[in-house]
Amino acid sequence: MAEPSLLIGYRTTAQVHNGGNIQSASHNPPPFEILGISPLTKPPVTPTPTRVPTLQGLMYRNPNNPHRWMLDGKPFHPIGFGDCVYVRGANNAILMGFDGEQKPNFTDLDTYFKAYSDAGFNFLRISVGNCSFPLDLMSENWALMDTYIGKARQYGFQIQFCFFNTNADLQQLEYVRKCVKRYETAVAIWEVCNETNSSDAVVSVVADFVKSIDAKKRPVTVSHHPNQYPYLRDIPALDLISPHWYQEDDSEFSLDKDIVDRFVYLKAWGKPVIAGEYGLSSANWSQVSALQMRLASWSAFFNEVGLCFWNTSWDKNLKQEGNSNIYLGKQERSFIKVLSDFTKQVPGDVKIANIMVNKPDSVRAYALSSGNGYFAYLHAFTNHRSQTSGISMTIESKTAGYATWIEPSTGRVLATGKVSAGRQTLPVPPFLIDVALKVSSSPSVKK
Repeated sequence: MAEPSLLIGYRTTAQVHNGGNIQSASHNPPPFEILGISPLTKPPVTPTPTRVPTLQGLMYRNPNNPHRWMLDGKPFHPIGFGDCVYVRGANNAILMGFDGEQKPNFTDLDTYFKAYSDAGFNFLRISVGNCSFPLDLMSENWALMDTYIGKARQYGFQIQFCFFNTNADLQQLEYVRKCVKRYETAVAIWEVCNETNSSDAVVSVVADFVKSIDAKKRPVTVSHHPNQYPYLRDIPALDLISPHWYQEDDSEFSLDKDIVDRFVYLKAWGKPVIAGEYGLSSANWSQVSALQMRLASWSAFFNEVGLCFWNTSWDKNLKQEGNSNIYLGKQERSFIKVLSDFTKQVPGDVKIANIMVNKPDSVRAYALSSGNGYFAYLHAFTNHRSQTSGISMTIESKTAGYATWIEPSTGRVLATGKVSAGRQTLPVPPFLIDVALKVSSSPSVKK
């Protein structure tokens, strides 16, 4: 059968982590019969490429904290996604799955990137040949990649670009060179290989080659499964850790702790952590999946970990045991918007701080502190049905200021007050599921 006109390339089967076991799974594109597409009857026409804009700034490691990032001199917290990329028709139009609430749905790049950019997403992982069109030295698809990257940059996304899917190929170093030279003004992070099966020696050769030809010496990484952590830790050419993990679907009460258990210990290697793929194990959407995403996102931020979801918003009912990814629809985007607005108020010199709650058997708490503010996040991990009250927390603020308690689900201000410098105990207003605190030099306007 001829290749369907919607898809140029596909993701090959790869191993993914699921509950301690390595299982075979893949990011499958929508079934062809759902999309109603027909086989190609003539060779594809190469579209006119979109000019890749000159990058105004590249995200880089915070010089005061190796686990945080900066962009144009300001703090930058990566909140991102990757997705399948579909190509359809004689003109090779790129389509993206988008808000498939009632039935599978697709849209153009402008609509897609604008919706996620407006919601505060700021990071895009591009994984060549991974549920996407292939690329090599002689490929006819370079103009497609120009368009895809150009549109992503137009809407402000920092880009992590992955050269190979599963196996790095030392016979394709000229292809790697072409990628680096063609997209050096647009890419912030280079990724050698997706969920690599390559040896550490091969990964090192490619990573060192990239650094030898990249004048800006951007960070280089490789994505991996949990069983690969030990050897990836010891590759000097890799600058950040990029694990992939698909969360158990019944994890809403333990999710913040799971983030800590899965990712935070990796920071001991002295490199920043951005989870290159994160989603759900058995179904991309459920009645609590948006909540799971919210808890994961806030917990990751407070533990100095970046998250990059694998988005499958073309269909709200995707079930694929092992890695069903995650549905990032309207509600999910609204949650990220609140987090994004919050993170923009957190100064770049914050460090993880001590915090204690009076009822640790029912509430877990995380905190960040600097001379410019104090920030906290609390999760009532035993009660998601009714408000949690009677909670107090003991903190040590380096500065006096104004306290603003924020509801992460809406951004609504729950309470305000004043905070003194030094050690003190603060009452927490009643909250449902989770609550965030910002202590700053000026009061917030109550919504």
